[in-house]
Amino acid sequence: MNTLFGSDVYLDDIERQGYAVIHNALIAELVNELVTDCHRINPHFSLAGIGRLNDLQIDKTIRKDKTYWFDGSSQAQLTYQAIMQSIKTTLNRTFFMGLFMGNYGVIYDPDGFSTPAG
Repeated sequence: MNTLFGSDVYLDDIERQGYAVIHNALIAELVNELVTDCHRINPHFSLAGIGRLNDLQIDKTIRKDKTYWFDGSSQAQLTYQAIMQSIKTTLNRTFFMGLFMGNYGVIYDPDGFSTPAG
């Protein structure tokens, strides 16, 4: 696992300014494995929507990106999910939060940007 998240670097930023930006937070190998995994499983991804369940709407004027939600079917996905779970637990303990859910996946922007999402 990435040792960056074992430190309090991002926690200090969150406490001070309300958010943290962690450049190169994940090792490139894991990111590449996740993207490759997603393209192997579903090369077309799904159109991103707005809302949840019965209220889900597709509106390309608001969101043009596509998503693939991880299902834990590969070691790369399991590793990423474990990292995100660790961050969630740390945030809950540090800031007395009640984060309880985690949807993890990759968001693909047709303008050329793709990234793991959590």
